[in-house]
Amino acid sequence: MRRAFAMKCAAAVIVTATTAGCTASAATEPSGNKGPGRDLTDAEQIVVERAEETLVRECMAAKGFKYWVWRIASVDERRSYAYVLDDVAWVKKHGYGGRLVKAAEKARAADPNAAYYNKFPRTERIRYTRAMEGMPSDTISAELPGGARIEAPASGCQAEAKAELYGGYETWFRVSTAAENLTSLFVPALTADKRFVNAEKAWSSCMREAGHDYRSPGQLREELPALTKGLSDVKAHAVEVALATDEAVCASSGESGLADTARGLEREYREQKLKRYADAVATYRQMQRTALAHAEDITGVTA
Repeated sequence: MRRAFAMKCAAAVIVTATTAGCTASAATEPSGNKGPGRDLTDAEQIVVERAEETLVRECMAAKGFKYWVWRIASVDERRSYAYVLDDVAWVKKHGYGGRLVKAAEKARAADPNAAYYNKFPRTERIRYTRAMEGMPSDTISAELPGGARIEAPASGCQAEAKAELYGGYETWFRVSTAAENLTSLFVPALTADKRFVNAEKAWSSCMREAGHDYRSPGQLREELPALTKGLSDVKAHAVEVALATDEAVCASSGESGLADTARGLEREYREQKLKRYADAVATYRQMQRTALAHAEDITGVTA
């Protein structure tokens, strides 16, 4: 199957500057903003995803197949940081999210949809895939901000579910492809900005005082697997929590201010470099609101 059991981007919990965020502006939206000019909160996105899965289940049942609304990633699993961890309360509980990642992997391994599909003979697998994703030749495409084009199924239950939720699948695919992949257009300039460089140096100095020699949060994440390799779950989690807590404290301290500096620069660079995508982002956010309203009706849940 091309994509039925793919892990959603939003479940990622460890993000560095070069891969920051799964949404259009996850790092910059103020937490108290409930207006239309923003992306959905994690809680709202969960409602939309549950509704989409429900619609897929109904569609597949109409085509003679079973489909289970399986595990939807929790709010904690969706926590993402564009440049540096700064939520001290969250990291004291989850570290870098290692346990959350393992729990998600365990859940995916137990997905009844995968087990159901794998029991089919080849001919039935083809029927199932076509019910879910349409004919292989029936696709739509959209351009990534970097210029490359990507394709997705134009029909099938997944496309039909999105069409019902968002009010227009082709438009949604086009604007979401743009809005969810904008960071590469401004991150290189942001990370080269003297204000960011100086804040990162101050963060590094703070970390050295805490006993950790890292020039950047990115370097810390690169070295983290080696630091926890071979450790028991309890010890690996303790290492994560200790490092992540020091990272977050240093990022939010007055001397460093790395987290606030990164957020402020992101707002600035988005304004400077992403003007050509303003219409796509506005449409993206409006379609998100449409999907949320439909999802709340479908699930009976208000985020």
